[in-house]
Amino acid sequence: MITQEDVELARKAPWLETPRVDDTSPENSALFTIGTIVEARVREASRPMREVVDEMARRFAPWGLDSRLAETAYRYVHCWG
Repeated sequence: MITQEDVELARKAPWLETPRVDDTSPENSALFTIGTIVEARVREASRPMREVVDEMARRFAPWGLDSRLAETAYRYVHCWG
């Protein structure tokens, strides 16, 4: 489950500015958590990644998640996961 705290921390993730695999900050951990959840949904779905990302963004919009952050988190998992 994606929490509001995850989203707030992920928005401050240093990786968004300077991608580094060795950064284990709570913010990057939150970004990874979101990415893992989105990635699992993409894997389970029989729809394009973009549709799943947009759906997740709509679902968690009250917590501040948008499509850009959801897709970035998804790609973060693929880069370093």
